[in-house]
Amino acid sequence: MFVNENKFRVRYVETDKMGIVYHANYYVWFDMGRTEFLRDIGYQFSDLENSGLLFPLLETRCLHKKPARFDELLTVKTTINEMKGVRISFNYEVYNESNELIATGYTGHAFVDSNMRPLILKKSFPDLYEKLLNSIEDKNVSPKL
Repeated sequence: MFVNENKFRVRYVETDKMGIVYHANYYVWFDMGRTEFLRDIGYQFSDLENSGLLFPLLETRCLHKKPARFDELLTVKTTINEMKGVRISFNYEVYNESNELIATGYTGHAFVDSNMRPLILKKSFPDLYEKLLNSIEDKNVSPKL
């Protein structure tokens, strides 16, 4: 199983008046994790998009266990949960600088071409398909939170 770890500090703009991270920012961090995950296995989103492969979002979830606060050092751990047919799902775990799990999340995506038609990754992008498949934590599980 491949795990991407992305570390960053919470910026002031990501917080509310109480210094607590606004909930929508977790989805931005999930996107950062997914982008870095792909980069770490040898692919950049922009190159994939230029090749005609898109990853539209189908569903997303986030479970907040503890607040993140301004200037905390956070780590987002990203894994692939499942890849079947024209779909892929990613799991995310967000940890604070004390290594406490503060949030978990999930995003589900489709593989489509530039005309938004479903795309069989194994046939159209076999190298990427193999790298993603080899990165999966368990090929037969449901999304976890």
